[in-house]
Amino acid sequence: MARTLRHTRCRVRARDTGQASLELLGMVPVMLMVMGVVFQLLTIGYSITQAENAARAGARAEARGDSASAAVTSATHTWLSPQTSGGGGADATVTVQVDVPLMFPGVPLNVTTITRTATFPRQP
Repeated sequence: MARTLRHTRCRVRARDTGQASLELLGMVPVMLMVMGVVFQLLTIGYSITQAENAARAGARAEARGDSASAAVTSATHTWLSPQTSGGGGADATVTVQVDVPLMFPGVPLNVTTITRTATFPRQP
């Protein structure tokens, strides 16, 4: 009885050789896709942060009487290509629009453009 049990175990092990390699090969595309999605989410978060900082810097510069577009350009990375628009009035208001770089260009995302606005009181 003991001999047939050992013989059966050896046959089962012989059929399982290479199974871990096949499972790893099956999971590699899934892991790469998950890493791509995480990278895209990090890029979106970074773009939001950059747009908020640029809007504040532009509004602060406009409140002092300086160029808002120069402050926005210096506050962001060049690969984000920010567009700036400012409004007149009692307060200095600057709106910054940033295009989010897409890792997968064919995938439609609703978050391709981020817009942030900041307002500072004008200094006399």
